[in-house]
Amino acid sequence: QEIRFILTANRQGLTETGRFALGLINPHSDYVNGALNLTKAKDAQGKDVNGAYEAISGSGVIAVKRKDLGIIGARMTQEQVLNHKGWRMLLRHPDEVPKELAEDFEGAKEYIGKVVFSKYDQAMGMFPSDGETVPTLRAWFVSRLDDCSRSNAGGRCGLDNDNGCSVGVAPEAPNALDTNVQQVKAYSPADLATFDNAVRGLEGVLNPALLRPFQQLRSKL
Repeated sequence: QEIRFILTANRQGLTETGRFALGLINPHSDYVNGALNLTKAKDAQGKDVNGAYEAISGSGVIAVKRKDLGIIGARMTQEQVLNHKGWRMLLRHPDEVPKELAEDFEGAKEYIGKVVFSKYDQAMGMFPSDGETVPTLRAWFVSRLDDCSRSNAGGRCGLDNDNGCSVGVAPEAPNALDTNVQQVKAYSPADLATFDNAVRGLEGVLNPALLRPFQQLRSKL
């Protein structure tokens, strides 16, 4: 059973392969256990993308047999993490990834030692999905980066909440919103309806001038 690691970004931003793979994760595609079903992938316009699995290849796409990955399904010691093939690829060790995608592994090693293993004897387990009968794709992202709970990096289906996606940020992303980027709002149509009802209930009580700023704000939502 093969697992492909996709390094979606380099120092210039998203790679073409990374942009293609991440673009398949959209509301039109089919999903299995929260992962994209690559046999039923669609683009951002809802058109079928045939041969998606085969198309995800080239520089930055590293295939490894599941049995060769190392320890899976359990937390690891610091030494095990630093020698784990999967983590070495994700941390972009120069011996594991193409030169143009490699990073300073010593910096990652120091960070892991200070931040993670100064508190825990075992952590950073790798738990790849299993039992799926079709090739699937997940975006690896981090969550719970606060002081209240343990952080984690995973590929579940919660990419539209307050978690952070670790795939990198394309240079054009902060200033552009196109068909491949969906705007995620912190409110729903039901929230807006509740707001409208509340304002209407105040119209006969408060001076209309006091409500005008709220009405102007509402017109922008």
